[in-house]
Amino acid sequence: MHKQIKTILFSFIILTVVLMSGQVFAQSNYGDTAEMKLLNNELNAKKKELNAIKEKQEKYNKLIEEFQSEQSTLENQVSILENRIEKAQLDITKLELEIDELNLEIRKLGLDIQAKDKKIDNEKQHLASLLKMVNKQNQTSTLEILLLNDSLAEF
Repeated sequence: MHKQIKTILFSFIILTVVLMSGQVFAQSNYGDTAEMKLLNNELNAKKKELNAIKEKQEKYNKLIEEFQSEQSTLENQVSILENRIEKAQLDITKLELEIDELNLEIRKLGLDIQAKDKKIDNEKQHLASLLKMVNKQNQTSTLEILLLNDSLAEF
């Protein structure tokens, strides 16, 4: 029983960390595309499903505790086992949803990385064109400058 509680607590801590990191990524405004919005919607749906499963898990935990506190009869033992089976199935569903949620986060991060790479490439091209222009201006000789200007005062 203590091992199950530790497992549930560990799952809850992992879920909390995942949900908190999801909030940090959801707050970034750069690179919003239709696919990112779709991913955010899917993430929110997964979070709602996880919350519903957590509520059901708590319900089954309470039922298990109630049956354990009653007189140990064969019916109670069967009920306890049925509730444990239901809880185990919910644990599996919860883990599958967490995996789906993490996969969505990974896809979202991939899109963020692609957007950043594209922005970096654009900035590199812009910087290269500026350097070419500066270099071209620096290569103009004094004689060319004198010939290009109408008077010595403009020089």
